[in-house]
Amino acid sequence: MAVSDQWQGHGLGALVLQQLEQVALELGVQRIILNARDTAAGFYQKAGYSYLEPANALFGIAHHRYGKTLTFAAHVDVLKQWSAQLQQTFWQTIPLSAYMQLKVQKLGRQQLVCAAPLAPNINLHQTMFAGSIYTLGTLTGWGMVWSLLKDQQLDGDIVLADAHIRYLKPVTGQAEGRCWRHQHQPDFSALTQQRKARLDIKVDIFCDDTQVAVFEGRFAVLPTKRQH
Repeated sequence: MAVSDQWQGHGLGALVLQQLEQVALELGVQRIILNARDTAAGFYQKAGYSYLEPANALFGIAHHRYGKTLTFAAHVDVLKQWSAQLQQTFWQTIPLSAYMQLKVQKLGRQQLVCAAPLAPNINLHQTMFAGSIYTLGTLTGWGMVWSLLKDQQLDGDIVLADAHIRYLKPVTGQAEGRCWRHQHQPDFSALTQQRKARLDIKVDIFCDDTQVAVFEGRFAVLPTKRQH
């Protein structure tokens, strides 16, 4: 893929790449590996692609190989077990999630979806309380980090370090926090050295398939304290 010189810098390449990734997901592709010239390295790294190795030159231009994981590696049956475990973790360790009646709707190979009904989260305007929407975004993001750790057979204490949310529309019914696996390429290498890892997570919040908010949080994963 390429964008002509006069149209570069307008975000067209990112749009094309996003659509290609969506087609790959629909086809059941789990990982993308591609070759890119030197000048495109920053573009692909910004899109979540990791450097793998040098590739053969093409038309006399040096190229390098990059890769991006689109789905969880775990089997669907394992993900179902994780879904139940995540639900139990929310309700037993974060009482607010039980009061909100927050539920893990889906933990599939491509996406995590958490939902909260309107009734226990309603405000005086008969729409969802902004704090509940923020909490839904936080817990969905936390759940994605938890799932990514499980997928790499790692453990750690997950905390929210920083976050912001944009409220786009009033929430008049059940709200869903949706978080895509392919939008997040975690680097947990610091954990193996007993250091803190960081990961930025984006959660799109919907009501009746209309996007109502965008939550973006920076999560820190602290190494689990070793028992002596």
